[in-house]
Amino acid sequence: MQRLLLTSTLIAPFLVGSVLAQDAPAPTDQADPLMGEQIDTMPDDGMGADDGLDMDDSIDMDAPAEVDMASPDEMTEPAGDTIVQQQAPNELRVDWITGTTVRSLQDESIGSIGDLIIDQDTNEITAAILSVGGFLGIGAKQIAVRFDELVIDFDAREIQLDMTREQADEAPEYVFRERTDLPAPVVTNGADAPLAPLD
Repeated sequence: MQRLLLTSTLIAPFLVGSVLAQDAPAPTDQADPLMGEQIDTMPDDGMGADDGLDMDDSIDMDAPAEVDMASPDEMTEPAGDTIVQQQAPNELRVDWITGTTVRSLQDESIGSIGDLIIDQDTNEITAAILSVGGFLGIGAKQIAVRFDELVIDFDAREIQLDMTREQADEAPEYVFRERTDLPAPVVTNGADAPLAPLD
């Protein structure tokens, strides 16, 4: 009897282990995190390993990058009619006119153009200043003639005026005005009358 009990006692642990082994759940694909292996928890979305970026398509890091650079003309917006790109055939430069000798219709030397007068309101050249008389510029006087009376030929290499040299010598000297400063703004006290100056 004692031998039967001893035998049952030795066999019982093996029977319990077999039952527990049958009831234990089947192992999953998840590996033990302590073993350092990655756990496959990503759902299968139907994309294969070949989908997406092809790792065989290597990128040449030494190849120069292609940059679409716009030209300066494309980067800047046109300024419309403000910019003048070139001189027209009928346009003259001021320094072509100044210094040129004006001659009469009788081919007399009247004098040389030293300056031009411009109308600030219309931006038109109204008069040309001629240096007449004197000798080598000494004792000469400044007279003004209407600019539209000048006959300018050959890019201002020849300028004629329907005036004799005697008429030019007898013409009154031109009176220049002094250049004025910008007027100071008028400060008012809120009324129409300006403030009285301080003593």
